[in-house]
Amino acid sequence: MGQAVAVGKRWDLEFSLIKSGGFGNHTVVKLEHIKLKPEYVISSEGGIKVTTINNYLTFNTSVFYSKFDDYQTEVWLPISVLNLPVYTNAAEVTSTGFEIEIIAKPSRNISLIASYGYVDARYDKFNFEGMTRDYTGNKLELAPETEYSFSVEYRKPIINFGTFSIRGDYIRKDAFYSDASNTEDVRIPGYDLINGRIDFESIGGSFGIYAWVKNLSDNLYILLRGKAPSRTRFAWYAMPRTFGLGFTYNFL
Repeated sequence: MGQAVAVGKRWDLEFSLIKSGGFGNHTVVKLEHIKLKPEYVISSEGGIKVTTINNYLTFNTSVFYSKFDDYQTEVWLPISVLNLPVYTNAAEVTSTGFEIEIIAKPSRNISLIASYGYVDARYDKFNFEGMTRDYTGNKLELAPETEYSFSVEYRKPIINFGTFSIRGDYIRKDAFYSDASNTEDVRIPGYDLINGRIDFESIGGSFGIYAWVKNLSDNLYILLRGKAPSRTRFAWYAMPRTFGLGFTYNFL
């Protein structure tokens, strides 16, 4: 016999100011480049959520479209014998994509979560004065095309005391670029992460204690690549395996 399901739908359309105008805080090639224009976006997003009545399975999906005008970003320009950063407005950016999340509960205490996201974010027009290349059509910086994750969570109420939980997460990020040039010098290879957390929360949430670990497999991966002002290549690596303990207390 099939499971009864509940279905929810939504669709949003929004026009908003993302960043106000102002003044650049990097290198200035010309005085007229000091001032930054405001950044605006028109975004549209819709989604469907399907849940079985017994909450055994939940399926969430959403699609989105965003159009940015005067997108504020940084570009590195060759000035004399140096490469120097200039903060400016790219003309237009379009970002489209979708997200899918599936949550299964094979038992009352166990949750299995899988998610997948796809983003195609590109510059529709970007040809700032002084640039040696036209970045029109390039991918947006710091925007992996795909990202997916798998998580397992176990939660166990302790009668008259609180709730114990333990969770593990596997995260995979696709390769991306650290600036709009999209050159090999700024390409960040894809990487995997495994994180974990153990929690205890008292009844009513008045206090809690937790232990966590990030990058459990001690994976060596890059967060940012580029060229320094002297045109020397550099890379910033992420933290190695880290772990810690924490305590929370709610005074209200």
